[in-house]
Amino acid sequence: MAGALEAYDPARAPEPFGLHNTGAICHFNALLQALAGCTSVARAALRHRGYLARTRTGRAFHDFFWATVPAGRSAGGAPFEAGVELGSRSARLLAALVADLRARRPAFLYGPSQESASEGLVLLLDMLDAPARRGGPPEENPIARLFYHRYEATVYCLACRAAVSEELDVAVQFNLFHFDSLSFPPATPEEFGDLIRGHVSPLEGYLCERCGARGRGVRRYRLRMVPEVLVCLFNLYGGAGRARRYFPARLPLPGEGGGLLWYRWVAQIEHGGSLHGGHYVTAALRAGGRPFRFDDEAAVPTDRAGPAPNVYIVLYHADSPPSPPSSSKKLLALPPPP
Repeated sequence: MAGALEAYDPARAPEPFGLHNTGAICHFNALLQALAGCTSVARAALRHRGYLARTRTGRAFHDFFWATVPAGRSAGGAPFEAGVELGSRSARLLAALVADLRARRPAFLYGPSQESASEGLVLLLDMLDAPARRGGPPEENPIARLFYHRYEATVYCLACRAAVSEELDVAVQFNLFHFDSLSFPPATPEEFGDLIRGHVSPLEGYLCERCGARGRGVRRYRLRMVPEVLVCLFNLYGGAGRARRYFPARLPLPGEGGGLLWYRWVAQIEHGGSLHGGHYVTAALRAGGRPFRFDDEAAVPTDRAGPAPNVYIVLYHADSPPSPPSSSKKLLALPPPP
């Protein structure tokens, strides 16, 4: 992934809009409202019409951003399905996603029911993968690439104090829900960034293949490549009493050569309820950098953005240009574990 990260562009942020809930699709409405706050996602959706044309999900995804971001339309372009009200675009996109999913993975159950916004993002990006053109090489998914990050994961045995194995882990979400250090307060933007850059997780039932010790292993994650859109997954489902998780409005990550990679908060998805039922809403930036709160059809200005017990997913967008440009997506090396 070469090249500089594209910065958030407030001129390309959409005006606020609502989305119809045609039956338990609040999770998908909330997800799309959050993605609409990410100006690079809109740019890519309108830029890569030809790629997206090859799947039902891709065509509906393009049309959603065609309807929401008129400033991003290219000359000569057009929606695949004209005459559809903007509020209905979410249901149309979800139906296309489900149709593609059933064709590719018939045994996988997902659809208009009480689902997860996190799972919805992963499946949406997956169903945007287009088949290669006849005789041509596979092509990179231009939407998913905005979310890809790469960790170097090293397994250490605490008994023999050795690195046992290494692998690269590519994902689209940062799983931060199990870190107690993010309870609010006392974290800082730098501490938040350090946790994303690298952390250690214990391995339950670990059996070292070198020394035979059991239950004394850890996996150390070190971030090696950052995305344009950084998705932080916080609370899993739960009831009352969930801790208020900390996250900053602007996130600095140190780059090689002493520069900084800056990210800006653009959206947060909140979930109220439990695994067996609940409701999703979103707070996200819109035109002029104004935060709005979206609850299906309702879209109202808000000052209720930031750490809260019900925050489920937070989205950051690359903001100021990386420095130096030649190492825009490389991160400062972390020290080895003790």
